[in-house]
Amino acid sequence: MSLKLSDLLPAPSSITDEYSQVRRDPWFRGREDALPSTAIVVKEPPPYGKRQGFKPRTPEDYGDGGAFPEIHFAQFPLGMGMGERKGKSEGQIALQYDADGKLRHDAIARIGHDKNKIVYTKLSDMRAKVWDEEDEDIQRPDEETIAEQTEKTRLALEKITESKVGNFKCIIASLLFQISNECA
Repeated sequence: MSLKLSDLLPAPSSITDEYSQVRRDPWFRGREDALPSTAIVVKEPPPYGKRQGFKPRTPEDYGDGGAFPEIHFAQFPLGMGMGERKGKSEGQIALQYDADGKLRHDAIARIGHDKNKIVYTKLSDMRAKVWDEEDEDIQRPDEETIAEQTEKTRLALEKITESKVGNFKCIIASLLFQISNECA
């Protein structure tokens, strides 16, 4: 002996379902086929186990779900994770050759880095450099050169500071002039 909730509650006094109201209306009887269909055609992915060779490329290929972990392919369901990549062709790299005519594979390591960033890709890049003690690029400058550079730097900094202080003095003078006119 089990009771249902529908047995305890009274019958509904009015039905507000729009679809059933349309079906009960005498004018619509026999014309259901003439009504425009509101069905949405959804492209569904193949069922699990039958996805061999299936590569989802558009948001419609995912149906209403997410990525397929059994498909080893870069997937962006509903465009998630695309970010700035839309429209960019980062998947292609131009072939580059070194001075000997050999193909340079280090272009792959440079992907995603700034073009000015140094990326070490060869074993020779990792070896210690041998410095020539007589090379002018690594020689410490003499005292006279250091004094010249110091003086040039001091003069340049003095010029910048004087221009800023001069501008500040003009502003202070104009403010003092305005204040004295307001008080008089």
